[in-house]
Amino acid sequence: MGHSPSFIWRSICEAKNLIVDGVRWRIGTGKKINIIGQPWLLNNADPYVSTTSQALEGKTVDYLFEGESKRWNVDIIKSEFNDRDQKCILDTRVPIINSDDMLFWNQEDTGNYSCWLAIKVDTQGRVFADFGTWLEDILQAVNARESAAIISLCWAIWRNRNDIVWNQRFSSVNKTVAAAKQYLTQWSLAQSRSSVVLLQPVHEGDGDVVWANPQQNSVKVSVDAAVFEDKEGSGFGLITRDSKGMLLQAKTGIFAGVVTPVLAEAMAVKEALSWIDRMKWMDVTLVSDCLVVVQAIRSITPMRSQFGNVIEECREYLRRLNKIGLYHVKRSPNRAAHQLARESYNYSGRSFNRDSIPLSVKRCIELDLSN
Repeated sequence: MGHSPSFIWRSICEAKNLIVDGVRWRIGTGKKINIIGQPWLLNNADPYVSTTSQALEGKTVDYLFEGESKRWNVDIIKSEFNDRDQKCILDTRVPIINSDDMLFWNQEDTGNYSCWLAIKVDTQGRVFADFGTWLEDILQAVNARESAAIISLCWAIWRNRNDIVWNQRFSSVNKTVAAAKQYLTQWSLAQSRSSVVLLQPVHEGDGDVVWANPQQNSVKVSVDAAVFEDKEGSGFGLITRDSKGMLLQAKTGIFAGVVTPVLAEAMAVKEALSWIDRMKWMDVTLVSDCLVVVQAIRSITPMRSQFGNVIEECREYLRRLNKIGLYHVKRSPNRAAHQLARESYNYSGRSFNRDSIPLSVKRCIELDLSN
């Protein structure tokens, strides 16, 4: 950069390093991604293969598939990689739809570079007397969009601090940032119901705050996800109810690997659509309390990320299946699915009816019907 680089040039170089650190490969065909030396594993801290093997040099990720099936060849993986890499590879998701390999930035759900984790302001090494003075100085140096991002992030950090102090509950950096982004999205939506927020405006039927039975001869499927950071996985809960609000069936499942909360929510919605398809239900209302996922599915915005891959799979299901309405609801009318998702680690891969549903979930359904 020379002996006295300009502020702009220093900023460009810092942004370059930040982007490179956040770049990941999204697997499509696997033909463009080298197994060794490229960031493609589902491991945010270290997405590179650590195994050293001459047999893997020059080979691409498709070498690890079972033929053209795009399923991992477990025998090859267990014979060629160390224990850490085996787990990371088998946890890494390969999309079922046809897509190409592409680079994305892993700090944004869309996969596009954003200012969210890249806001850096040169304060000339000054020391500030308090938080308020620091924040005022920062906000004077950025635009309105960046200001909103900074304030939301500060709020999320403060809430995280309170959770640690009062509830001994710890959250990861990614989870804290995701909470800030979701809060800003919902706040922006509340300010102007007619404006386009992020990806897609709300639809008529969105925003229920209490449980509402589906129409006669139709069913309602509620979906939610839960992230289990200590167990390095996430789970989902699906609940189907009839026009009287009574339970028909429920289902749980587990996803291996650490993912962001919003990706877990998207994967849960995809599982719900797959379930609807297999059960041949007609005239279905599908509800989720994750606004970001619902908006992303409705939009036509292309997304390069792993999140975008799952969203495209959800869109494909909706294009193919008839009479499915996707809506966003508040947490209260989704409490039963939320509780089942929280219990999913204890009931992994289970199906339930009215007699076998966990008591905690049954109570949530009864509470819905009493309101």
